[in-house]
Amino acid sequence: MNRIGTLAIAALVIGTTWAAEAIAQTGKDFIGTWTLISSTTEQGGVKSDTFGPNPKGLLVFDAGGRYVITFFAANLPKFASNNRASGTPDENKAVVAGSLTHFGTYTVNEADKSNPQPASSQEEPKVC
Repeated sequence: MNRIGTLAIAALVIGTTWAAEAIAQTGKDFIGTWTLISSTTEQGGVKSDTFGPNPKGLLVFDAGGRYVITFFAANLPKFASNNRASGTPDENKAVVAGSLTHFGTYTVNEADKSNPQPASSQEEPKVC
């Protein structure tokens, strides 16, 4: 998956997560741990599960303005070697395509009660 595709998925996942049904009254309402229920993307009018059926994931907001997000497909393959450092190209590709993790800082506009917006983030190391 190329860098643009990864960023597009990340933006879509963040937007989907933060536009969820829970609407906060203040920034304090976001503080805590949120569990991923589903992640759906739409491309060309076709909807699909971003991380397949029954994805796993967490989104954590702390009181200091920091967040961490980690999502992954429930069916990620096990490494045959039992060591991720010696995974095959196919195993590594499946894990990278089926997972997303990043962290950073966020802000909430208290005046208009908008959802948290990332101020900075760090994605997984770049895969060439």
